[in-house]
Amino acid sequence: MQAGYGPVPLYVEAGLIEQDFGAWQGSAMTDFINRPTKHPFWPVGGEEIPPDGESFSQMRARVGPTMESLAKMHAGKTVIVVSHGGAIRAAIAEALQLTSDQALSLAVDNLSISRLEHYGHAWRVVSLNEQMSI
Repeated sequence: MQAGYGPVPLYVEAGLIEQDFGAWQGSAMTDFINRPTKHPFWPVGGEEIPPDGESFSQMRARVGPTMESLAKMHAGKTVIVVSHGGAIRAAIAEALQLTSDQALSLAVDNLSISRLEHYGHAWRVVSLNEQMSI
């Protein structure tokens, strides 16, 4: 007997992809050690635009409306999003109305689960960095 709900179609939601670091994409974090930045935990500040890329704030400008659109399209249902830490930080920033620089202070663990809930026009963060044990 097969458990679960069966296959669910998957698709890429462009509004929830990771920040575009442009010319800096693929650079090692060590390349930024001596680079002046206005943020204590991240080599690129929230408003800073990497060459040929986008700022964290610009990413938030697409993540927020995408979250709202998905919430409206799937009202009352559970939506599972698999994404990168930056997009997850942006979603949490939108939910909690944090500034971009405040959001960059959040640590989002690899392979963790963060849960957000939507009620009317309000969001709340239910959990951040949950770890599944097998």
